[in-house]
Amino acid sequence: MANPSYYFNVHLIGYAALCTYFVGLLFITTRIIQRSPISKKIAILPGLAGAVPHTFLAYHLLVTPEGINLGIFPMMALVSLVIMLASLYLCKKQPVETLMVIVYPINILLLLISLLFKSQYLPKDSIPSGILSHIFFSILAYSAFMVAFAQSLMVYAQNLLLKKKQLTGVIQLLPPLQLMEQILFSIISSGVFLLTLAILSGIIFLENIFAQSLAHKSFFSLIAWFIFSGLLLGRHRKGWRGFTAVRWTMGGFSALLLAFVGTKFVLEILLS
Repeated sequence: MANPSYYFNVHLIGYAALCTYFVGLLFITTRIIQRSPISKKIAILPGLAGAVPHTFLAYHLLVTPEGINLGIFPMMALVSLVIMLASLYLCKKQPVETLMVIVYPINILLLLISLLFKSQYLPKDSIPSGILSHIFFSILAYSAFMVAFAQSLMVYAQNLLLKKKQLTGVIQLLPPLQLMEQILFSIISSGVFLLTLAILSGIIFLENIFAQSLAHKSFFSLIAWFIFSGLLLGRHRKGWRGFTAVRWTMGGFSALLLAFVGTKFVLEILLS
């Protein structure tokens, strides 16, 4: 049994990350309210600063004195870290600093849940490398689609403002709509690639991906794959964009949410 002070110190690290993300969110929202340009430093630096303690927290929640803990709440800490790092990289490469006004709250919520709750998952001494590869690709895919979800909200808001002919104010802080949609579809393309690897690695390394404990996860993962692949096909052949792209993104992300979070919540919390 681990010393209680071990978990106390780990949680202190987590709350340090939370405070840093709150500062980042405060900076971004203040600039948006003032309708002032958002520099990359304002968007990225608090996220980078918070990612350092966040990394330590995720590691210590997953690799515990009792073994490797792949429960829903440690996984939330890890996924939120990947989402933050992916969003920071995207902001560095593309003019989407306003995206962080959604990413910061998502990370704060997931991180706070992972700190406040403890699942009934029993840590394991070791995990086969094949299973780890499946988990790795799954986490990357889910994180990519979470970023796509955040980007789709920005695209939705921009379309709504343009439809109402509100061409001043907040909308001036956003890049052109065409670029925002291109970024959205680039993220979705990466997510589909990663989700394909996750599904294939599951087929190869899991004994039965449709076993009772995995059936719902596998089913909804496949549904999400078909939705996002259908969206990319519709974009390529029919030029889908705007509200259509947003609706399909929301549908695919909802399926993934049921696949990963929903399945683990039922197994670890409701049926523990």
